[in-house]
Order: sequence, then C-alpha cells, then structure tokens
Amino acid sequence: MRRTVAGVVLVLITGVVVSSHADVLCTTRSGALRVRQTCKRREKPVDLTTLGKVGAPGAPGDPGAPGPAGQLIDAAGQRLSPTLFAEEEFGTVLRIGDVVVGTAVHTDRFSTFVRLVYEASNCAGAPLVQAFNGLLRPAFFMGSTAYYAGDPIQSRVTMSYASTSTAGDCMLAGGTFNAGFCCFNDSSPSTVPAGPAVSVDVSGLVSRFPLSIAVVP
Repeated sequence: MRRTVAGVVLVLITGVVVSSHADVLCTTRSGALRVRQTCKRREKPVDLTTLGKVGAPGAPGDPGAPGPAGQLIDAAGQRLSPTLFAEEEFGTVLRIGDVVVGTAVHTDRFSTFVRLVYEASNCAGAPLVQAFNGLLRPAFFMGSTAYYAGDPIQSRVTMSYASTSTAGDCMLAGGTFNAGFCCFNDSSPSTVPAGPAVSVDVSGLVSRFPLSIAVVP
C-alpha cells in the first residue's frame, strides 16, 4: 500500500501530463500508474478525487474584451450605422423623411419584414403598415417607394394584407396581383398594431448599393 501511495505522490509531483492529449490516469494489475488517452483492456481508470480532497473553485477570470461588430458598407465606402441583426437578415437604421425607420437589407436592395395591412377584404381602402412597440418604425419597400407607419399607431382589426411579388408568384401563392402588390385575405380577422401608411420616395438611396459587410472594432 505504501508503494502504491508513494507512486501516486511521485506521479503527481513530477507532473503526469506527459502528453497534451492525455485524458485519464490508469492503473495496471501490478499497481503502476499510466497516463493514457484510454485505459487498456486490463487496466482500470483512477478516480483522481480519491487521491485527495478537491480544492475550492478558483475565482472567476476577468471579462474578455468585446468582439468585433459587423457593419454595412455602401457602394461609396460609407458605413450605414448602426447595423442590426434579426431573423437571419441584416438590417440598418435609415432616416426617411422626418422618421427614423429600421429595415432589412440585402446586397442589392432594401427588403422588408412587415406588411401592408387593410381593414377590409381584398386590400380595399387605405393601407396601413404594421408597427411594433419600439423606438424604430419598420418600413415596407416597394421599388423606389417606402411606406412606414404614421400616427396614430394603435390596434387595428385587419382582414387582408399585401406583399411584394411578381404576377406569376402571386398566382401560384393564391393571391390577387395588382400594381406590384400581391393581396391575400386573412382566413379570420387579425388584430395588429398599425398606423396609416405614409409613402416616401427613396430612389435617392439606390446609389448606396451594392452593400457589403465589414468587421469593425
């Protein structure tokens, strides 16, 4: 027994990490200790906690430095700031008219993750834009026109909605195509926060494309 304990102490003192890939401490039938990735068939793994009392956990380390952030760069090399990320799409904040809006972007165009909604079926009547309870108002893009939710933003009972589409894709989806919009009737009334659609010409923003992603501090 003394020989075995001495062997354990000797191993621990001299440092058993003979390989950076060693994972376990094994004991042979003769009582010798070996450091291996996996114990051999006639060897038994040694539970290191049985060799002595486990020490208290150490103090937590210092927080790491913040990682780099992604930034959208336009065709002129200017940064669009700030850059957001949601639902697998990059987005940015733009000033459209007198309102700051958030929008999704692709490499060659602005996109949208909101709908034009209507309080009547078949997209009849004045369009509304969905809104959220946040600081930014999302924008709906259709070609060179953007629509954002004007005031008042409140809960509305809607019966239909429109999205951008081609005539062929709209027909395949079961919608009604009209002037670049594909209209769908809701299967049942929906209650959503929305405001009257305010349209703004954004053709001047086209020069910002194509967009690319850069990593900045």
